[in-house]
Amino acid sequence: MPAPITKPAPSGAALIIDYGPSDTIPINSLRGIRAHKLTSPFEAPGEVDLSVDVDFGAIVEVALGASEKVEVHGPVEQGDWLEGMGGRERLEALVGKAGVGMGDGMVEKEEVVKRLKEGWERLTGRGSDGMGRLYKVLAVVPERGGKRPVGFGGDV
Repeated sequence: MPAPITKPAPSGAALIIDYGPSDTIPINSLRGIRAHKLTSPFEAPGEVDLSVDVDFGAIVEVALGASEKVEVHGPVEQGDWLEGMGGRERLEALVGKAGVGMGDGMVEKEEVVKRLKEGWERLTGRGSDGMGRLYKVLAVVPERGGKRPVGFGGDV
């Protein structure tokens, strides 16, 4: 009689950040990306990056099936996760220090502040093509008694 299969105790964790729907199975999501723009995946074979949406539901199912002592948190939208991780406070700290050690020109400081704010908006924007809405974040961690990680509703 073969030995029973036991699920190993988890060690380590995973943080998955990618785009895809959080509550449905992605269908027909193959697309091409070239020069940061969507294009036909068949436009220029070998020169176009191919991309598909992540099936977060399948990842959750596999993770929970791998061990009884695993917790999955998310997926949550990237914008919400970055806010929960203290991203806005970090942005404000960087803006406060912008221009320090860069010379005395206000133009330089204004340009740095502009780039910081544009970068934050790009990562957290929730418009139709905003990364803050399209990208999702999923955590797979060893069982913690339901204590939520930071970025998923947990405290620091």
